Amino acid sequence: MLLERRERLSPFYCIENHALSPADRDRPYLIYQGREYSYKETYELALKYAAWLRERFNVQKNEIIALDFMNKPAMVWIVLGLWALGAKPALINYNLDGDRLVHCVKISTARLLFIDVEVKKVLEGAEGEETRRKLETAGTNREIVIFDEATERVVETWRGFRPGDEERNGFKLPDMAMLIYTR
Repeated sequence: MLLERRERLSPFYCIENHALSPADRDRPYLIYQGREYSYKETYELALKYAAWLRERFNVQKNEIIALDFMNKPAMVWIVLGLWALGAKPALINYNLDGDRLVHCVKISTARLLFIDVEVKKVLEGAEGEETRRKLETAGTNREIVIFDEATERVVETWRGFRPGDEERNGFKLPDMAMLIYTR
């Protein structure tokens, strides 16, 4: 495939191409609860999230990062930021809790788990504390980050940067772009 030969397989390039195109940059990429995000705005947010993920958490190429999120724009920005870095998101079904959640995160091999503030209840109470303990010790020293509105505001003030193409080079068609855990 042409994109593979050109080392442009990452979905990040699709957003970038539209964001840099005079014909597309102001077109809507995402509409969420009546709020429109253009391709250009999406791209700029992706670069801010990439910078935040690299500078704050040292996310590297090929690393798997887990997300336990409701469907919302911040989840999309994190995914795009991960792809900009050549990392791979592991999307966890936000209805999972207890041992089912621990299992999915553990087999993903993620050392970092972002949990949406709207689903943080999975870490509350006696059962939630046990889940957190298992998540933090299940095979690795895993960091858990509750992603709330304050965190989102901080990330959106971050200075974005475009990681070099070498972060996304070397991928082949059979390679994984993301993991999705539904049960």
